[in-house]
Amino acid sequence: MKSLKITFSILFISFLSACVSTDVYIPNSSDMKNADYGSYPSNYQELVKSYMQRRLKDPESAKYRFKGKPIKWYEPSQTLATTVFNYQLTVFINAKNSYGGYAGESEYRFSIKNGVITKCSDITEASSGRISSNWQC
Repeated sequence: MKSLKITFSILFISFLSACVSTDVYIPNSSDMKNADYGSYPSNYQELVKSYMQRRLKDPESAKYRFKGKPIKWYEPSQTLATTVFNYQLTVFINAKNSYGGYAGESEYRFSIKNGVITKCSDITEASSGRISSNWQC
């Protein structure tokens, strides 16, 4: 009976480990050339400012520093079919906090596809070493 439990445990663990894959699909040059990144977001500054308008405590005080223009980007996944292709942009934003003082620049990454911000990440918060659910803005 004990050997049956051990055998079952080994089979169960093997089954679970087979379900979890850490492999990440890296698109090749052909994949990237043929991918649908969406239309180029020529109005990216307006998109970002409008998006953050609803999320900042004092949006009128916000100072934006755009680090270049949007670039083609992909978010890796386990298969080509689930890999997300879009444009990505880094923006530094400094805005007033609840006390009326500027909080200091924070770095944000925006993913844009077909004129819509699909993802925003607070890189400053994420790189601070603190575990937070606020990394998504």
